[in-house]
Amino acid sequence: MMAPVIDNERLARYRDIFGVFDENRDDSISLSELDKAMRSLGEPLSAEELEEVISDNGGAIGFENFCALADQRQGPSFSTQSLICSAIHAAFPKAEHVPAEPEPSDGAVDGFNAFFGLFEDLSAAFDLFDENGDGTITSDEMGNVMRSLGHSPTEDDLRAMINAVDDNGNGLIDFDEFCMLATNQVQLPDELGDMVADAARQAVLERRRMQEAAE
Repeated sequence: MMAPVIDNERLARYRDIFGVFDENRDDSISLSELDKAMRSLGEPLSAEELEEVISDNGGAIGFENFCALADQRQGPSFSTQSLICSAIHAAFPKAEHVPAEPEPSDGAVDGFNAFFGLFEDLSAAFDLFDENGDGTITSDEMGNVMRSLGHSPTEDDLRAMINAVDDNGNGLIDFDEFCMLATNQVQLPDELGDMVADAARQAVLERRRMQEAAE
């Protein structure tokens, strides 16, 4: 079992618990000691699991392997959530759906939920812009929707938006390209990038209103 990469707060907690149950101070704990240690973490092991762990570790378990076992049972730490949120914001700096700093919890579920929430928002916005539902957005569709949302892009603005993400040169925006555009991951003047990002946020709200009205 490889030593895990654990944040300092959790590592200190594991060290304290391990020290309590390493009664003879030989830097290892027996089957019965491991049982007590895991119960103190709120992660009790079955008799079969205890026997397997101790057997795999030569009759006792050292601190590093104890950390690996405890971390595997407890799941990702708060620091992992922070990394997830940081990664999302690095890719989508204007994403308002994702908190810049997560609230402490027992796992990274909030971080993953935020990511998928962002994906759902972008999908909703794309569906609104894709007026004919063919999986792409034309310059006309982009202009129509942006104007309906209160923006006034010029033809030059629309061409700049398309050209900023149209790597294949087909004059259309697919979903991946739309994500880059809506989250300001392309080279556009600040005011134009902000206009697109704001239109995408408004499109999410409009799409939700349409879905609620249809229910």
